[in-house]
Amino acid sequence: MYLKIIILLLILLMLYHRNEEKLTIDLSKNKIVIDNNELKLINKKDNAVYTRFNVNTFETRSKYFNKIYQNILKENKKKKILVLGFGFGGIPLRLSLEKDIEIIDCVDTDKELYTYFKKLFPNYSTKISLFHADAETYLNDNMVKYDIIIDDVFDGYNKIELDYNILKERLKMNGKLYLNNLFSKKSRTIYNKLKHVFQKYNNKSIPGSAQSVVIFTK
Repeated sequence: MYLKIIILLLILLMLYHRNEEKLTIDLSKNKIVIDNNELKLINKKDNAVYTRFNVNTFETRSKYFNKIYQNILKENKKKKILVLGFGFGGIPLRLSLEKDIEIIDCVDTDKELYTYFKKLFPNYSTKISLFHADAETYLNDNMVKYDIIIDDVFDGYNKIELDYNILKERLKMNGKLYLNNLFSKKSRTIYNKLKHVFQKYNNKSIPGSAQSVVIFTK
């Protein structure tokens, strides 16, 4: 009896220490760090943190991610969503828990991210589809129209500009573009161009953060 209790305690102790371990996966351009169940995807060039979220609940301390999530939940139309710039799937994973959301198409040029995403989340939602392509190619080659498109295409901290006229065509009537507006000279240039393309927009500021979420309406 005592032996069984001791063995059980040892097993529990081993599991506790395993949960406390820090795991780092080194990729070509990025590194994945999992510490106390929080996953971070970090760009190795300039240490930009692309994403951070709990691997079990998909909740996050990121004010940007939470701002996007909170506003999408308020949308009346959100069945089909396109995510440009996959990161490591924090936003798609969390959105996939919502019953009103049926399709989440994800586009990224980094195939390694998809490979390790499937390893770490083998049972990810069937709502999520992964497309290995650059955003411009995907928008030009696919005629699918979406209720919401999230533009989160970055090279480290540098925002990559897209063809926003083509992107607008891929939105349904009154569809929404969610822009990750990280404050920089490049982002200001893109923001000003988008104001002319869409006319209707709402800048959702994030207190204490160097970015905002701008929602443009077709």
